[in-house]
Amino acid sequence: DINRHISFSQKDKSAYIQQLANQANNNLNDEKNAYQKELNNISHRLEELNTILQSMYEDKVFHKISEERYTVMSANFEKEETELKQRYSEIKTKMFQYTQQSKSAKEFANLLEQYTPIVKLDAVLLNTLIEKIIVHEKRNENRQKIMPIEIYYRFIGKIGIDIT
Repeated sequence: DINRHISFSQKDKSAYIQQLANQANNNLNDEKNAYQKELNNISHRLEELNTILQSMYEDKVFHKISEERYTVMSANFEKEETELKQRYSEIKTKMFQYTQQSKSAKEFANLLEQYTPIVKLDAVLLNTLIEKIIVHEKRNENRQKIMPIEIYYRFIGKIGIDIT
């Protein structure tokens, strides 16, 4: 798998960067779409809460609901609003990180370009290109011992499939 990622020439650099970006994005698209849907739902609910709180305040002012009832209800709605705003902020941060990860494909290609053509994969090169390798516990599947390995490249994270 790594040989497919490390063999490119200068003329292929832009195509390679696009390939890396696409692979990184493909790995994250489902998660990004779910987050975007959640952002939309949160925005909609925040608008609803604003309308509800405004209406409740008017009901309190015109004595349609008691002060005690207003206090309890508004506290609950305000708590929900605070939690939603916090979650919204968390999701926006994650979405920004995904955007940054896509941009990092170019940084990875630039780093890789310093070492091309790659004649031998040595410890220095692997430490430069690979951020981390996760080796999972052995498991038995179809009477075979399988030990999944995930490779996370510097700047671009995990791309492609796990090695077993």
